[in-house]
Amino acid sequence: MAWIALESPPLDASCAGSLREHSITATSRYAGIDTVLTGLAPAFDLEAVPALYNERWGSRAPGITLIARGIHDVDYHPSTRCRVTHELSLARPDEELSRTFGVLNVRPDGLDARAFNEDPDLPWLAHATDPGEVGRELRAEGLLPTSRIARVVVVRYRAGSRCLLRLDTAAGSVYLKVLASDGERIALMADALRGVPQLLQPLGYSSKLHALVLPELPGSAELHRLAFDASLPAAARLRWMRESGAALATLHAVRCTSRTPRRIVDDAHDLGASDAPLAHAAPALLPRFVEGVRRLLDIGPEEGPFVASHGGFRTDQLLLVRDEPVIIDLDGLCWANPARDLGNFLAHLRWKAIREPHHAGFIWAAIPSFLAGYETVRDIPAERWRACYEAASLFKIAARRFRKLTVSEWSLVPRLLDEAEALLRSSDHVAVAPAAIPDLPESVREALDIAGMTARLRPLLDEPRGNRGSQVRGAELLSQKLGERWTIGYGVTKGEPEVIGKIFTDPLRGRRSHKTMQWLWDHAFAVPRPLGFLPELSMLVYVPVPGRPLGKALFDDRAAADMDLAAAWLAALHRSALPLDRAFDFGNELKNLRKWAAVVGERHPDHAGAAERISKRLAELASEMGAETVRPIHKDFHHDHVFVADRAHVIDLDEARLGDPMFDVAHFCAYLRLLGCRVPAMRLTLGRRRDEFIAAYRCRSECDLGQRYSVFYAYTCLKIAKQLCMHSGVAPRPNAEEQYCQTAAMLREGLAALNYGSEP
Repeated sequence: MAWIALESPPLDASCAGSLREHSITATSRYAGIDTVLTGLAPAFDLEAVPALYNERWGSRAPGITLIARGIHDVDYHPSTRCRVTHELSLARPDEELSRTFGVLNVRPDGLDARAFNEDPDLPWLAHATDPGEVGRELRAEGLLPTSRIARVVVVRYRAGSRCLLRLDTAAGSVYLKVLASDGERIALMADALRGVPQLLQPLGYSSKLHALVLPELPGSAELHRLAFDASLPAAARLRWMRESGAALATLHAVRCTSRTPRRIVDDAHDLGASDAPLAHAAPALLPRFVEGVRRLLDIGPEEGPFVASHGGFRTDQLLLVRDEPVIIDLDGLCWANPARDLGNFLAHLRWKAIREPHHAGFIWAAIPSFLAGYETVRDIPAERWRACYEAASLFKIAARRFRKLTVSEWSLVPRLLDEAEALLRSSDHVAVAPAAIPDLPESVREALDIAGMTARLRPLLDEPRGNRGSQVRGAELLSQKLGERWTIGYGVTKGEPEVIGKIFTDPLRGRRSHKTMQWLWDHAFAVPRPLGFLPELSMLVYVPVPGRPLGKALFDDRAAADMDLAAAWLAALHRSALPLDRAFDFGNELKNLRKWAAVVGERHPDHAGAAERISKRLAELASEMGAETVRPIHKDFHHDHVFVADRAHVIDLDEARLGDPMFDVAHFCAYLRLLGCRVPAMRLTLGRRRDEFIAAYRCRSECDLGQRYSVFYAYTCLKIAKQLCMHSGVAPRPNAEEQYCQTAAMLREGLAALNYGSEP
């Protein structure tokens, strides 16, 4: 047996302290997990691990002292076995400390230990780690220059699966990825993708060593490390994410011979076979996991068209070479739905935001940048399939926490399941049984009846010369504002793919909303296309707008242009002759302000004074609030009500009335400020977005902000504070300390706008 070392710095004092701390917790964490595998806790005790290796075969490595640096990988099967791969330091007399990998197999009858290159599932790995043998083989196949291999360094290792080696020669280095299976198929598919410059192309394939030969990339850096380095400019990091999306789309766009595709049901079957560790360690979570897998299995076989897929696309599968992303690790290449790679990428970003919330702000900005980059090359896969594959990847991540015995992350698994379930709910409209939802008005129950709604909607959906016989295939209650309105989504066969129905408690309000939407649509405003009004249900029926929410595009390269589009829509509304029978009633609004201040004071007594000062000062400035009430305004204009595509589309027109245009401008900017409270790392960027929006609006309206802007800005800040306290308003809606902090921040904004300073 020969040890193959991995270069590393020496073990410093802080690392040694960390090992001691890990050892203290190992027994308490792992001793009770599996009463059959009694050797489990010692395998995770980094102080005990060297003795376990030495006990088995220390005599075969005379003169070597072992130090366990950390757990590299775990593969746990309850009551059967647990394979723990350790990163080990080797200390030889008169030599520098070096690193390698060792494997402990824990079984009911005890432990056995081996070096990584004694892997029974990779029998050719022993030859690949011998400098003489691997050199002769690669030179014979024309895959290596004549230079002698000076040393073989192990870089990464997954027991029973693959190993990445670096081969150092006088002429430079090459890499060898040794695979347990499927190597020739992967090599052939990679060869067919040579037209994709963003892929790290293998130099060749050694059938004897079952290995891909890969070039060295001097000066490269890991995207995963740089993308989440907050000391680097956010603009550069977002650009890398955007270019990564374009790189993936370039892979998906290549034309090559199709093969048997991997479908979502295949992923679901694999998930179903991987639930044993979860069932053993967290049986209370098993029903949710099983139900999620069942829903994935029920999706059906109607996928396609398929593309060349990376198979494991994440940020750690990319290198930056000359500041451009290059896709690596091609051993998962397959033929699949393009949504599979996107879903996997987004799921791992979502998981990082859960696991490391300090990165969440950047992640929510990076996702639209990544998708925008993808869209520069090819169309983004349908949202339904992205949601399904993202959910499947989240279930896989959840199951992996238990298979790898990542005990410290088990408490986060319910969050993963929550996110996956929400994605599955959003992936398709599912029929809702009215009896399962308590306290619904009869009109809403009728609106959830698929057969009845097919009859009601068909006259609105069928076109005289087009689609006929439309059917409602599902209904889902999307949102509700208790006592006021309910929004229901309908999946439809033929006709429109999706239709929205909004039920109003007040029939007059429903008819008014329909009339407003119809007038704007008829006058070429980008709003939801109204299909009609069902008086018996007081339901407005319309087709959703295209595009993506402006809130998800605020950090893109196109964000300034999107701000211009949003400002153009708003200015056009304010100039329009939209007929409205309601006007801004500042007397009623003053009553609302007093109520809002009371809500804030009741929820957070130490904020009562600030809320009350804003309310009273706005009462003193009532003449400013009622200075102009003759122009059409939206009255709830913010980033989540704007969708961007070729132009800005605006939704939720229920509050439209005559009023002061400055109300909408201030309202929009106050909600941008709220987003800045939620994404502190992007506060300056959001400040620029606000300035861009105001400049674009002023250019089209020739207005001055003046005192009225400050008044309406403070009004909106108090409104937002009230919404935060009532857990309503723009999502995500914070709880506990974060709710308190965001409420305080918005009150400070309101006070500052009224020249009170910033103390709440």
